[in-house]
Amino acid sequence: MKIKTIQIAGFGKWRNQTFQLSDQFHVFLGENESGKSTIYAFIQAILFGFPSKRSSKRTFEPKTGFDYGGKLILEHETYGSVTVERLKSKHNGKATVFFENGKSGTEEELAELLFPLNPLLFEEVYSFQTEQILGWEKIEGAHLEQLLLSIGLAGSQRMINLSNAYYKEQQELYKPNGRIPVINQKIVAYQALREQIYHKEQEEKSYRTVLLEIQDTEQKIEENSQQEWQITKKAQEVQRQLDHWSFYEEWLELKALPQEDVIEAEQVKTLHKLYQEYQYLQQQEELQVEKISTAGSLADQNPEFLFYFANEEKCRQLLAQQVSITKSVSAKAIYQAQIAEQDKEQQELREEYQWEKEQLQAVFTKQEEQKVYQLLNQEQELAQQQVDLVAKEQELARKIAFTDEQVTILEEKLKQRTMPSWLNAVSKVVGVFSCVLLICSAVFSWPIVFFWLSLILLVSMGGTILFTKKNGSDTQGKKQKEWRESLSQLDWLQAELAEVRTSLTKKKDQQAELQAKTEQISNAYGFSLQERNQGILADRRRYQQLVQEQLLLQEKIRKIEKELKVFWHEAAFLQKWLPLDHYKELELLEKIRKNIQNVEASKKTELKGNNTLEAQRELTNIRTRKRQLQERIQPFLTQNKLERIEEIPYLIEKNQDQSKNRAKNSELEKLLQTIFDLKIPHTYKELQNEQLKMEQLLLTKQQEQLQLHKQLQKVDYQRTKMEKDGELAALYQEEAWLKEELQKDTNRWVSARLGEQLIQDVLKVLSDQRLPALLATTTAYFKILTGNHYEKCFLKEHKLCVQTRNKERFSIPELSKGTTEQLYLAIRLAFVQLHSQDCAFPVIIDDGWVHYDQRRKQALFELLYQFSQNIQVICFSSDQQILAYIKERAGQYTVLQKGWDDEKVKRTDS
Repeated sequence: MKIKTIQIAGFGKWRNQTFQLSDQFHVFLGENESGKSTIYAFIQAILFGFPSKRSSKRTFEPKTGFDYGGKLILEHETYGSVTVERLKSKHNGKATVFFENGKSGTEEELAELLFPLNPLLFEEVYSFQTEQILGWEKIEGAHLEQLLLSIGLAGSQRMINLSNAYYKEQQELYKPNGRIPVINQKIVAYQALREQIYHKEQEEKSYRTVLLEIQDTEQKIEENSQQEWQITKKAQEVQRQLDHWSFYEEWLELKALPQEDVIEAEQVKTLHKLYQEYQYLQQQEELQVEKISTAGSLADQNPEFLFYFANEEKCRQLLAQQVSITKSVSAKAIYQAQIAEQDKEQQELREEYQWEKEQLQAVFTKQEEQKVYQLLNQEQELAQQQVDLVAKEQELARKIAFTDEQVTILEEKLKQRTMPSWLNAVSKVVGVFSCVLLICSAVFSWPIVFFWLSLILLVSMGGTILFTKKNGSDTQGKKQKEWRESLSQLDWLQAELAEVRTSLTKKKDQQAELQAKTEQISNAYGFSLQERNQGILADRRRYQQLVQEQLLLQEKIRKIEKELKVFWHEAAFLQKWLPLDHYKELELLEKIRKNIQNVEASKKTELKGNNTLEAQRELTNIRTRKRQLQERIQPFLTQNKLERIEEIPYLIEKNQDQSKNRAKNSELEKLLQTIFDLKIPHTYKELQNEQLKMEQLLLTKQQEQLQLHKQLQKVDYQRTKMEKDGELAALYQEEAWLKEELQKDTNRWVSARLGEQLIQDVLKVLSDQRLPALLATTTAYFKILTGNHYEKCFLKEHKLCVQTRNKERFSIPELSKGTTEQLYLAIRLAFVQLHSQDCAFPVIIDDGWVHYDQRRKQALFELLYQFSQNIQVICFSSDQQILAYIKERAGQYTVLQKGWDDEKVKRTDS
């Protein structure tokens, strides 16, 4: 994260001021009171809040009407450009964060944005102020060394300060050979008191025995009282159970009654009303039948006719069921035929595969079948993959053998000479001959023809030799290239062969694992591994499907038989005139239909012109109303599992009794659940025995308690007699008080000791983890600051040391003040660098070189310039020489007051 822009609305001396900062190294220049510290305080206030008026820090609140606060524009690694605004007039001085995507946030989002940076980390790690450096001269060498390590490890001196505080507290409380510390003095006093008590106890040897006896007796009395109270409580519970035994028996009787659903009161009223209406129609029907039967001679001539005439409505109701009964009978026959076919198919499957019925009890679900199919497919795929890998292995082995042979051939060719021996010999002979001719031509002044001939032969032979050598060299290079390519191809083929063999081993292991899983399923469902094919599995699944279908068909048949049973129950009134055992359902319906036709024909003949015609019409009307009423009542009968309307009064009375029993049972259970454990059974005899047992135990405990009280009185009298002067009791009281004080002081000492040890352990762990990298980075920075005079920082026997170029070693106390300050800066900057991944916040330095000479200033500036390449550095300085350094590096700076011009810089340099 980097600070891009500082916009001050009103803060200290600044009003409506904007500063643009460099991404790397930026310096604010000015004399004292020019506003440098104000800018530093502004950055801190915008990030972490305005200082409170109760704090010791300066608030920088403007005296005039300018708004207090301003903005910081930051460049964040994740959110890009972020503006942080904090004004006293807005949100009570709380920050507002504006993101470049248009969204805004509050103080909480700012804390998340800055995390892990907080005010303490900002002040003690990322801020370098003059006061922090000037304070080193007041610290002793040993403490300075430990403090440098603490800063390098944790980034602040808080840990070492806390450790010193713990150590100081330990020394104030206790020293092994001290006399002044608090615990030492109290130990001496305690030892003297114990010696005094010992002499007193020797005088009264039996006193402690008496005290122990009193303590033991009091403890026994307390324990006995608790037991007596428990027995009394248990006896009271048993007595309450005996008192309520009659209610418990009644509750058991009510609980044993069958529990049925209670009909609602409104439904009971409706049933009662419908039943009364049904009784009235029944009476009217009987009255009309009696009128018709006494009016003519029908009853005398044909009693069967009179029976059917009287039950005509019931017969018609039976006949109305003819269609549904026909369907039910046909469906039953079809279902039975399907069951027979399924039995046959099941028997064929069992005989084909030799299955036992016990093996078929385990349900082979569709999921299990799919799982086996999946395993089989995986096995086939693995088998095919293994075949492919074996083929690939063989092909690679063949290629490797061929390539290896090629490599051998190429190696033999490379060993051969590049130029044939015959050509070499011929070239030598022709060359000698050409040279001889050439010399003779020159010496003996032979004709020019011989000269040119010898010259041509020599040149031609030389060209041939050169061409042959060049061609041979080219051929040699090609052969070497082919040899290297063949070697590379051989290595590649061998690597691929090894990979193929590894894959082949894995495939075999996977196949064995799949076979084990399939075998487990096969054993569970009773088929062998040889039968693990899709046909067998499908037949096994088909067998179970047939079983399930049979169960469904049997359930349908039972339902049909239940319906037919109702039909036969309704037709029971025909038993008087028809032998029902001789008929089936459809035959009975056909017989009823013919009888009704005969009755109708007889009615037309016998009742023609008869005075009973009106009675017959009334009877028909009554029966129609009765049938309609029965249709209304039927849902109530079905709902309450009744077969006849005449059972309604019994149902109503039964419902009333059930309601009363439930109410009574609920009332009794509510009463008894606080007295009895209703989850377990009880008997009256057991309760009586328990009561007798409690009474005996209570009597025993009371007698024991009386004896203990007598014994306590006796030993207490002895103790009172021994303590007449009260001296020993006072000594014991003083001893208890002194022990308590020692315990408190000891706890404080242990806490301080543990705190110091914990901090030391933390420092050791941190040093083991971070110190090597920290020392390496510190060494690099320290070399820059000291002009390569010091080349190494290291630990020796847990002490920080440095080494010069001349291999001289110095501990921290042996260094000068200026060198120690340089080491401090190097450690602090190294710490920031090592933690830049976790918290990449700019480093702010306020006059860090105020007491440096020109050489040290230039070295510090060089280090900061290099450091700023990764982490932004903001400096505040009143040193005019810095301006020249900045201009040499073409760095960015801001002059906070007049007078810092080039001429003044030149005068300063001169």
